[in-house]
Amino acid sequence: MNREVMVFRDARRLAECARDIWGDVCRTSSEAGYFRAVLSGGEAPIPLYQSLAEEGVSCSWDATHIYFADERFVPFDHPDSNYGAIRKVLLDKVPLRPSQVHPVPVEGSPEAAAIRYEQEIRAEFGLPDGKPSFDLAVLGIGEDGHTASLFPGTPVLREKRRIAAPVFPETAAHARITLTFPVLNKCRTVMFIVTGRKKAAVLEGTLAGEPGIPAVRVRPRGRLFYLLDDAAASAWKRTGVETGEAV
Repeated sequence: MNREVMVFRDARRLAECARDIWGDVCRTSSEAGYFRAVLSGGEAPIPLYQSLAEEGVSCSWDATHIYFADERFVPFDHPDSNYGAIRKVLLDKVPLRPSQVHPVPVEGSPEAAAIRYEQEIRAEFGLPDGKPSFDLAVLGIGEDGHTASLFPGTPVLREKRRIAAPVFPETAAHARITLTFPVLNKCRTVMFIVTGRKKAAVLEGTLAGEPGIPAVRVRPRGRLFYLLDDAAASAWKRTGVETGEAV
């Protein structure tokens, strides 16, 4: 795992850097036929998605397939839907066919929906067993250290077999479906985008490797980026855990 931490004073520059990483991974991956990206909801990655939609990216959308790190078990038109939010700022504004976008199912029960999502991923990858290797995952970190919907204290943290699993966090309003650690750790590139002073303490612990923080357990086989704003990095920069790139 090759970890790189970058701190930005300007939100626009952070989004530009994230877009550049997206473009680099897309170009390399699409040479093999596909670029498969995993997206997360929340506020932090929205500027990236807006930048991709408004500024474009130096890579064709033709080979791109979009998946989701997690989803709240609500209809797509619900205000809490990750898919619904990302569709408005990105998916409806770029030339992707419906067959290139793979939202998490939200019908039936969370358990049944997780099984269907795993089946769809396996079918798209032509993978009867084992775990898929996504090219890029865009992730965030919650104030409690969760990433995707891998919340502290939930059984899914111990999941080793499944690609997708239901989650029933006591601290969240909705049941959720999430990709699991074995899947995230097979990604070729993971990009954490973390912003805001409320994330400063948990980010400091994450970069220090505190074992109780779920985000610490994301250790992809390839590259790992942390793209941070000054506010999120404020506690970490005081500790001097490692030298980041201030831009």
